[in-house]
Amino acid sequence: MMIKLTLIHINSLLHSPFSPNLHNMPTLTKFEKLLIKKLSEGKSQREVSEEFYNERIKSNSLSSIEKHIADLRARFGAKNMFHLGVMMNSSK
Repeated sequence: MMIKLTLIHINSLLHSPFSPNLHNMPTLTKFEKLLIKKLSEGKSQREVSEEFYNERIKSNSLSSIEKHIADLRARFGAKNMFHLGVMMNSSK
């Protein structure tokens, strides 16, 4: 399932009393930061894959993008893409 995340939606949740405490969040690689940026712009995983391919960025297959997202979710302890987006934005 592909979910588009937008910073506007995520920002509205950050001031909730239910926001997670994120003092010791994992560090991100340059690739992961770029991947997150593309997803936060509302791009689908397929669109990110195509852009990475066109920009000659390695690990550009859809399968690779999905694996990187799954790894991020596992490292951050996120239950789903939305939860990951909230956690990542909270860690800024």
